[in-house]
Amino acid sequence: MGDRARLAGVTIRTLHHYHDIGLLKLCCVGTNGYRCYGEEELLRLQQVLIHRELGIPLGEIAAILNAPGFDRLAAPRQQRGRLEAEASRYRRLVNTIDHTIAKLEGDRVMNHAGLV
Repeated sequence: MGDRARLAGVTIRTLHHYHDIGLLKLCCVGTNGYRCYGEEELLRLQQVLIHRELGIPLGEIAAILNAPGFDRLAAPRQQRGRLEAEASRYRRLVNTIDHTIAKLEGDRVMNHAGLV
């Protein structure tokens, strides 16, 4: 799982912590002692990581993922919608900043030209 942990942007220690608090279960332990995670576990890890990115504490994530009505398809759709809304908000902020920069650069050009 070391390679997969790196791809997911987490450390082996983080995976152990998630296991210790019941957020992520092992698929198996290999004869070499390495922890194995299957597709189901990796999908759950993805959910944990996305919820973390959205600022949800681990305790709440466990409650969400372990809830009887948790819908594994609806959750990523909702997350996508939330991230799209955030992306739109950031695009508006970038546009506002661009307009401010353009205004300030225009004022600077006018000031240096002695027009103000």
